[in-house]
Amino acid sequence: MSVISIVCIILLVIGLLFLIKLYYHNKLSLSLRRQYPSSVDRVAPTTQDELLALVRSGSKLTLVGAGQTFWGPSGDGHFPGCTQVDLQNFKDIISFDKKVVTVQAGCTWKDVLKFLSPKGYSVRAMQSYSDFTIGCSISVNCHGQDLRHNPVYFSIRNLRIMIPNGEIIRLSRRNPLFAYVVGGYGLFGIILEVTLFVTPNVQMRKHVQTKFISDYLEYLPYQIDSSWNRDINGSILHSAHLDLNTFDKCIVVEYIPCSPKENESDIFTKLDLIDESGHRDETYLGFLTNYPTLKTGRSCIEMVLESTNKLTTRNQILSVNTSTLNSLVYPTSNFTLQEYFIPFPHFSSFLQQFQNIIMDANMSINSVNATIRYVRSHSTILSYAPQDSLAVVLYIDLNKFEPLEKCVQWTQKLIDCALKYNGTYYLPYHFYARPDQFKRSYPRWREFIDMKRHIDPNEIFVSHLWEFLKSI
Repeated sequence: MSVISIVCIILLVIGLLFLIKLYYHNKLSLSLRRQYPSSVDRVAPTTQDELLALVRSGSKLTLVGAGQTFWGPSGDGHFPGCTQVDLQNFKDIISFDKKVVTVQAGCTWKDVLKFLSPKGYSVRAMQSYSDFTIGCSISVNCHGQDLRHNPVYFSIRNLRIMIPNGEIIRLSRRNPLFAYVVGGYGLFGIILEVTLFVTPNVQMRKHVQTKFISDYLEYLPYQIDSSWNRDINGSILHSAHLDLNTFDKCIVVEYIPCSPKENESDIFTKLDLIDESGHRDETYLGFLTNYPTLKTGRSCIEMVLESTNKLTTRNQILSVNTSTLNSLVYPTSNFTLQEYFIPFPHFSSFLQQFQNIIMDANMSINSVNATIRYVRSHSTILSYAPQDSLAVVLYIDLNKFEPLEKCVQWTQKLIDCALKYNGTYYLPYHFYARPDQFKRSYPRWREFIDMKRHIDPNEIFVSHLWEFLKSI
């Protein structure tokens, strides 16, 4: 047999395997869409009066921002029998001074960073990717890499919202309704504009090191203290990538302030935002995690890719898009996120049981990446961090060859594990939690329901989360 024939056979086999994966990918995607069917109508108002007319029309409404949200109870328009309200036309930057910026809720974080960069400023806290809208990010109370002002709850001076009776009110943290709207999943009205605290767009050096988890848990509190004391060696942005082969160590990625000499580098005279069309290392690492035989090499390669000791800026890091998550085999993948929040004292114990669940061969879940972040305690009604916690952000590719029920069982095991160690789980993604798990994770759930029924008795704003809440 000739070499050409052998090559053709190999390519044919690869092509057949790809088609099989694509078939199961589409089958799973269909089942997910049946779980969260799309609504029929979609409108994109251009004025506040048009929004008011919608609210007073008696129609059931759900809000959509940039359309990047994963399927789940936060909705993003995926609720049957209602009208999607698209806020894409509400993208104005209203005002700015050296302390705050006021923007309309349809702005993406990228829009705000582009506006602030020439002025030498940045946002205090946001999620890790910049192509989400401000309004939707506040509705889920997103969190990111900032060690001082994480989650976004701490970045908000005030906001304006159109509540279900059509009234427009401004909320600061002193107003009791503020704690319901932030992390309220769009159930209390339409956020119109937000005033955010800003911070200097500092110049930073990337610093990467590998640490055992036990050492990391001693190291992180020092970095948190250093960030508040503005220590030159303290982290500004911080995260860690858990080694999913051993679970006993992590790659710590930090951005620390540059020295005065480094601040004179020409790098900071260049465009301050990344190339929006470019790929990042995650694109290529994603290829490895789609195949178990290659997956064990990811941590080693990730360390090499991450360890570039480069100069950068705060806005340059924050302006990354979700497109960088797409792997080279994305057409056959069904990616989703899960997040668990564990108090510091219990993290090591949680991680041991977490490893057993993740590595359970019977579950057949492909864990692509797990990132660790620090999240400050905060007092929203549906707070996922009632005490200072470490977030485990789990990025997974749902197995195409297993029924969806297995992912549900697997998720419920992880939630039970988090609850065992006084932790919680995050609500925006696939809603697989049992009612008892939700109640234990969010003990103020009844207050949330009571306020919703008080402020929106006609249930104008709806979502899968609200349907779940009404049933428990």
